[in-house]
Amino acid sequence: MTTGAALLASAVLVGCSAAPAGHTPAELQEYVDLQNMSQWAAQQEQYTIPEKRPEVAVKRFINADEFRVVYECMADAGVPVEFGDDGGISWSTGAGTQDEVELIRYTCNAQYPFYPPQIGHFTDEQHAYLYDYYQDVLIPCLLLEGYRVSDAAPTRAEFNDLATIDSFWSPYEFIDYPLDYTEFEALYATCPSVPFRAPVAD
Repeated sequence: MTTGAALLASAVLVGCSAAPAGHTPAELQEYVDLQNMSQWAAQQEQYTIPEKRPEVAVKRFINADEFRVVYECMADAGVPVEFGDDGGISWSTGAGTQDEVELIRYTCNAQYPFYPPQIGHFTDEQHAYLYDYYQDVLIPCLLLEGYRVSDAAPTRAEFNDLATIDSFWSPYEFIDYPLDYTEFEALYATCPSVPFRAPVAD
């Protein structure tokens, strides 16, 4: 994190109220189950995988900037995964079949799902808090890092209306691209897209 962005975030967050509590563990699990069902159905359309979806326990939720965890899980399961110097990730079937790799990919995604608030699944209270975070922290942070948000931010009422139609507005949608993987990871770490982080695993 650059010094300017770090000081800004620290100064603003000290004066902010604590982030509201989100969904209950049962509600988060229900959301993850629906995501898993959707992924399994999509994979069934393309690959020869069992009709019955395997039961996979969540090991821990991950944040969006921890996406490598899923690919590390695949590598640990024997899938040849390459982590490029530029941050890119690719994999192949190796000695296995595409169907076998898809089953491993499903399992790893199910074991390490993204923390739902990191990908847009908020309570009403979290959504209201997010608007203030965008205005007071994220947009100024991006500007300090040299990334201008090209689209005018919606009003609070417009932002709330977007949520009712299952849509979303984020400053990250309106900064200059392309960024390579390394640049994006660094920016994302400096200026997180949301203020809600996955709980630390025991």
